[in-house]
Amino acid sequence: LPVHEAAACGQLAAVQQLIAAAPQTIRAANTLGELPLHFAAASMHDGACATAAWLVAQLPGTALAADMHGYLPLVSLRCCVDVMPIALSA
Repeated sequence: LPVHEAAACGQLAAVQQLIAAAPQTIRAANTLGELPLHFAAASMHDGACATAAWLVAQLPGTALAADMHGYLPLVSLRCCVDVMPIALSA
């Protein structure tokens, strides 16, 4: 999905535009049950932490949303220390 690709690349502005155009895409899961946050949280691209932080701020509970393999975005968010308080407050 385009929003997943933008999140994986740390393209915050693109993620924001895609979600503004189609708000339901923030909760859109791919065939593995992964949300855009899964991609941003796991990414090593510049901008990925900012993208993850924005996604978590929009829907804090998604940091605890497991994909079909039980993977939580929260596990990868540990590298984004600024995001952790928001993610854990959900």
